[in-house]
Order: sequence, then C-alpha cells, then structure tokens
Amino acid sequence: MLVMDNPETTDPLPVHDQLSWLTRGIELSCIIVAVALVSVQATFIHANIRFTFGPLRWLIATPQFHHWHHAADREGIDKNFAVHLPIIDWLFGTFYLPTGRWPQKYGLSDGKRLPEWFTLQFLYPFRRRQD
Repeated sequence: MLVMDNPETTDPLPVHDQLSWLTRGIELSCIIVAVALVSVQATFIHANIRFTFGPLRWLIATPQFHHWHHAADREGIDKNFAVHLPIIDWLFGTFYLPTGRWPQKYGLSDGKRLPEWFTLQFLYPFRRRQD
C-alpha cells in the first residue's frame, strides 16, 4: 500500500484510497453534516412557501430569493445565481429581491415550452434548431 508521507514510493494507491486524498484531514462526520445541511437547504429553497423570513432573507438563500432565479418576469431574468449566500449575487450585480413581491411567471422567458417527458427535456438542448 502507498504511504502518503513517502514521496519515493511509486506503488499505485489501492482503489479505496484513490479519492480519499481529496478529503485528507476532514473528518467523515464533518462531511456527513455538510452534505446533510446542503440537502436540507436545497429542499428549503425549492419550497413553495410565501414567507419572507425577515432580515434572514439577506443572509441566506430563501424560497423567495430562489423563486426569482426561476422567474420569467423580465426583472428576474439572469438574477440570483448564488446557491447559499445572496451576498455573492450582490457582489456580482445579479441580486434581485423586491420586498413583498413574488414572480408572476416562471420558466423560459421566450415563451417556449419544454417537453413534458424527462428524457425529452434532457435531450432538448441538443435538438436541431428550427429558426
């Protein structure tokens, strides 16, 4: 087995160690907690709840913040790309979160509709253009 502290060793890493070097020094419990928090947050921002979360909405991505990311309303197009922290969008000029307002339309802004079947949605970007 390859000993990581010996640069002269040329034996290949065992399969179970080939990716573990990416996480050297990070406890497995920390990785599990991080994955759990990201999963909860991803579910949270996609929730269909109409609560604004007060000042917290400026610190973390909320459902209202993420709804504007999916908006087809002109003012919401190309806004709110940050997954966790709205300050990132603020820094790059893509932040949009009007007080007390929610998008009126969602989806594609050009009026086109995606196919209903998941497989066809996956293939949609590769279709031949019909100008």
